Amino acid sequence: AEGSVQLIKGDNKYACSTDKSGRCELRGVAGGMYTVTVEQPGRPAPKEKTVVIPPSGEVKLIVNAS
Repeated sequence: AEGSVQLIKGDNKYACSTDKSGRCELRGVAGGMYTVTVEQPGRPAPKEKTVVIPPSGEVKLIVNAS
């Protein structure tokens, strides 16, 4: 579903908008622990989750919209 994704670590914030299939890509994210916020239109509140991004900066995150 369309929406937005934010990764937050201290003052560092990365964001992208998802496409119709709910996918987006963030580039240049340094490894570390982040709070991920997923917002979707029509949903009452954003979902938050803490994730660890490896030093490679590559991760696939799947968030259940229900």
